[in-house]
Amino acid sequence: MKNAVILLHMLYLFSLQSNECLSISIKKDTVAVDGSKINWFEFEWLANPDYFNLNVEKAHMLVDVRFEGLPAPFPLYFRLMATENTIYNKTKDAMIWHYPAFEQKIVRRQSAGRSVIEHFPGIEIKLGDSRLNYGLAAFKVVTDPRATGQNAHAINVGGTISPVLFSKKVLFIDFPNRRIGYSDAIPEGYLNRGIYTKLQFVMGYITIPIKIRNKKYWFWLSGDSTPVLEVYNEKLFNRIKSNIHTKDSLLVFSDFNKIEIVSGTYTYEDVYFETFKLNRQNVYFVDREKTRFDGKRISGTISYAFFFDYTIVIDYKNQRFGLVPK
Repeated sequence: MKNAVILLHMLYLFSLQSNECLSISIKKDTVAVDGSKINWFEFEWLANPDYFNLNVEKAHMLVDVRFEGLPAPFPLYFRLMATENTIYNKTKDAMIWHYPAFEQKIVRRQSAGRSVIEHFPGIEIKLGDSRLNYGLAAFKVVTDPRATGQNAHAINVGGTISPVLFSKKVLFIDFPNRRIGYSDAIPEGYLNRGIYTKLQFVMGYITIPIKIRNKKYWFWLSGDSTPVLEVYNEKLFNRIKSNIHTKDSLLVFSDFNKIEIVSGTYTYEDVYFETFKLNRQNVYFVDREKTRFDGKRISGTISYAFFFDYTIVIDYKNQRFGLVPK
């Protein structure tokens, strides 16, 4: 067992050094035009040739996370729809092998199904040159999806970073410059150039108003950048679709269950956030029209790909969502 862990760790370090996609350079903290400090760190894109049966070059964001006591960072997914930070079990084994003190930080409890759940209630981490969440972050240990045959392309990813780290901050995702930042407030320069509105949290996920034909609909903000607008309302779907079919049916995994997308076309109507026109992408119909989430009706899910020309600003403290053009 120990030899297997050593081999895993050696393979991980080798792949981390040899894979250019995961070689993330970190920018130091920068100062906004009004003097407010934004702590920036870069992200890299991870491609997924199989996702949605599309060859998506910018499917997932990866960030380097440096854990206390470890000499090299681990690449983790950064996902807005993640509700907790996670570390894959094989990553945990590699961490403990290199830094045995991690074993003492694990808390174990038994679930109702009698299985053992492991989590780290507090590990000091760094994203770039900055310590987040007052130096400590909680992580749950989960099964590596590669063990179930999923995400086989993501051979070097060690877990997931959730926006819970920024629940008392303002989060910035600057797509044109491929960087993520956080601060205590929105700098004046971003306030003057951007458009902001109230956001909602439905089932713990960020929900934002999207305008189609001058009418607002509430969409979940997706956890990836697959170039897809999922629409749950068939009438709305028929209003915005074109006559150019890309797929007749498509089977995908959602966050709730296995679902079938029954029709797919290119968007016909323009999609807006307030007065900002968003990038045009594919639109699919998902039959959830009669489903209510926490008693609220959601019109669909919108991915990062619609916002590639903007910086996303999420003010968790004041529950505001904004876009700033490049």
